[in-house]
Amino acid sequence: MSIIEKAVDKLTNEPITPNKVVEQKESETVSPVFGEVLAEADRVSGHRFSSADQKNIGPSASDTEASETVSIDLKQLQKEHIILSEEDNPRLHEELRMIKRRLLVNAAGLGDSPVDKGNLIMVTSSVPDEGKTFIATNLAMSIAREIDRTVLLVDADIAKSDATKSFGLAGRRGLTDYLKGDAELHEVLLKTDIEGLTVLPTGNKVSNSTELMSSNRMASMIEEFASRYKDRIIIFDCPPILVTSEAPVLASLVGQVAFVVRAGETKEVEFINAIERLDHSKYVGLILNQSSEEAESGYYGYYHR
Repeated sequence: MSIIEKAVDKLTNEPITPNKVVEQKESETVSPVFGEVLAEADRVSGHRFSSADQKNIGPSASDTEASETVSIDLKQLQKEHIILSEEDNPRLHEELRMIKRRLLVNAAGLGDSPVDKGNLIMVTSSVPDEGKTFIATNLAMSIAREIDRTVLLVDADIAKSDATKSFGLAGRRGLTDYLKGDAELHEVLLKTDIEGLTVLPTGNKVSNSTELMSSNRMASMIEEFASRYKDRIIIFDCPPILVTSEAPVLASLVGQVAFVVRAGETKEVEFINAIERLDHSKYVGLILNQSSEEAESGYYGYYHR
């Protein structure tokens, strides 16, 4: 039985109680189970999304550099269980390192098969409270520590904006303001005083977020992100798949989908329904969050249809 099959075995129609009952906060452990899912079993939704036509003018190369540097409250990040150093949580630090390694291999085109736009990584889940923002922010921090990589964290969960709040950027203009044409990209990209990390906040609330996410302006921005800086990884903290219609649209634009599954909580029916809404041509990987079990050697398993 592969590692992913073991992870899927943890999902049932009713919440699972782990063999070992442990009182844990979300940040205490995450077991990575990252591999190709691509519609395991014979369930195919027929749901397909194509990138928006690139006719509208997108950002120029000069627009994709942040024009402002902001100071981040590190104590607040620690309160949000964001790992700043290995000493904060050695086990979690190492598990994040193993997760990001697979992502970086795909981004560099060194995996088993080429991943188009592999440097664009969407983090999502089936439903809320499965830990996707925790994973997205910690992955961004982990990648920022790479010697030859920088990372842009895009808070694309407009309804909740949890990543924006974690970095103390609530109330700042951001993604929605750019997509509406109310700001240029360089005006809303915020370089942080954390080396290697830039953040794009959600911006002001809007009522037409799905239309903005599927707009030509969004597609042009993502194309620019994918091609302009080969050493930059872009992490999108996206809404849960089953809650909004935005996440499947975003999944059609990125190269990799990191799908967060919460041990003992995620239901199999929710997991399957969410996976069916994704573009099946994408590289989709699982991350098992809040597992009470020690991580095994050979973290990664694959499905091949």
